[in-house]
Amino acid sequence: MLKNQLFRFFFLSLFCTSYAGLSQTNYFVDAKVNLENQSLIVSQTIVFKNPSNTPLKKIYLSDWSNSYEGTKSPLVNHLANQFNRSFYISSKSKLGYTSLKTLKNLDTTLQWKRLENQIDLIEISLDKSLQIGEKMSMQLNYVIKIPDDKFTGLGINSNNRIFFRDFFISITPFIDNEWLLHSNLGLRDNSHLPANFTVNWTYPSNYNLVSNLNQTSEIKNLNDEFKFSQWKATELSSPEFVFDEKDKFQTITLDDGLTVVTDILPSKNADVNWQQSLQRINKFTRSLLSPLQHQKLLILKKDYTKNPLLGITEVPFLKPFSDSFVYETKIVKAYLASYLHELLIVDKRNLLTGLLTIKDLEQAVLNPSACKDELGRLRVSAASTVGESGFERSKMLLEAGVD
Repeated sequence: MLKNQLFRFFFLSLFCTSYAGLSQTNYFVDAKVNLENQSLIVSQTIVFKNPSNTPLKKIYLSDWSNSYEGTKSPLVNHLANQFNRSFYISSKSKLGYTSLKTLKNLDTTLQWKRLENQIDLIEISLDKSLQIGEKMSMQLNYVIKIPDDKFTGLGINSNNRIFFRDFFISITPFIDNEWLLHSNLGLRDNSHLPANFTVNWTYPSNYNLVSNLNQTSEIKNLNDEFKFSQWKATELSSPEFVFDEKDKFQTITLDDGLTVVTDILPSKNADVNWQQSLQRINKFTRSLLSPLQHQKLLILKKDYTKNPLLGITEVPFLKPFSDSFVYETKIVKAYLASYLHELLIVDKRNLLTGLLTIKDLEQAVLNPSACKDELGRLRVSAASTVGESGFERSKMLLEAGVD
């Protein structure tokens, strides 16, 4: 057993530290939210260093915001295969896209095109090869039409709440000397390598802004119409920003220095100390996994409700679990999803499924009796009700051999 545990920790550590401290890309972004047109106006500089062991003739950019353009997108096809036809029945005003105005290297316009069957990926053909370890700077100007959030949970909702994740144009992941040409499929599986970000925002003054980047400044203009704020991060894979007129988030800095911002909070009358719960969850996580390079996480209710744990609080008048247990069970799912997304620097689309499967098989070997009775049978539970009918049902369930 000890050998298996050591192998597991070595295996995770191998992937968790392969690129630690080796950011090859810096992003400098000026972005303005135009609420009237539901758009994002972006001026951006990308400083990219060739991380390969060969000169590069082509560079690829991920433009996942353009995946919301229409029916030719891999995202639309993927959702349709999941029996989600929301794109087909939505008006054009609900869709999203990127209008790329300029793409330059200094004063030279770069030759670029979108991939034929992947409209959210951009191929740049270089006149001169980018040598090993050489840097190049790209200047981009573009406008993003913000999509409705009903498609993937990202974008703008009916209350004008805006959620951006991986919306800026970025260098496509380059892992094991290969470009990972992954289109947006509405999954949280962006495999971008850690990078350094500086983002300057201009947005309506009635909004609150939270992020997994660190805020360095905020000011209002003279007539209080707009706010201007700057956010920075080092060694971050997926930048996230939430704009909301209501301030629904709480922030805590944990014992190891990790800052957590979350809107997954206990109900008003619940007997829960959410700060202590997060301390316990983080302590458990750190007992198994390496620390994050970027010491800030954004834990969102939106992520949890998209893939919730069922069966914990389905019967409102029965409370078999404590408030703390219910709360921690909910938030630990979203917490670990965010933690692992930043920690594991791998091809998340193709490798993490394998990692999860291996973990399941390992648990079946290490704990063969975890959910079985003394005869090796799966344990069975059942719910009854109250009163005389509940007594009769419970008696019948016991006679039937329920655990």
